[in-house]
Amino acid sequence: MKQILYLFVLLVCSSAGAQEFSITFRLQEDEAMYLKQRAVFRNNIAIGETDAEGYITVSALHPGDTLILFVAEYPPYRYIVPETAPVSPVTARVRTVIILDEKVEYPGGIGAMKEFIRANMHYPERAIQQAIEGKSWVKFVVDTEGTISNITVSKGIPDCPECDAEAVRLVGMMPKWTPGKDNGKAVKSYTTIPVIFKLE
Repeated sequence: MKQILYLFVLLVCSSAGAQEFSITFRLQEDEAMYLKQRAVFRNNIAIGETDAEGYITVSALHPGDTLILFVAEYPPYRYIVPETAPVSPVTARVRTVIILDEKVEYPGGIGAMKEFIRANMHYPERAIQQAIEGKSWVKFVVDTEGTISNITVSKGIPDCPECDAEAVRLVGMMPKWTPGKDNGKAVKSYTTIPVIFKLE
């Protein structure tokens, strides 16, 4: 079922009777991901959605206004409207939550995760032949349902891209995690884990 991500736009006005203009924003998540075709609301009134490239135009803005963009699962993005409308679209970076009250967790804990990795790892043949060992640090997103996405290697094993590729494959196979929480509410967040390659 397609997940619907709602964007809420709140405008805090600080000037009255000033010149009105429109500003185009491009909504961007971490890792250069754009929020495409997302429903957009302003003061709880739907004004459209971002296009296929993540752009949305917000109108009736005044110099000095504080524009607050709310995106489900993300902290708010604040923007102070300048004296004149920007010529180019404004990149609105909505960051995935990193600091949490309750961290994400693999089902069953660290021990269960290590067992999953051990049971499913395909140690690269070249790494076996050359006795390559080490840790591949893998960064990924866990959403509010525990689903994993945006898997990348933040620090790989020197001279063993096959090991890093295997680490990414293993993380992609993992079951849903327990999502992290911020103020008691499940949120989308990043985490990083080491995938250890050690010959026995």
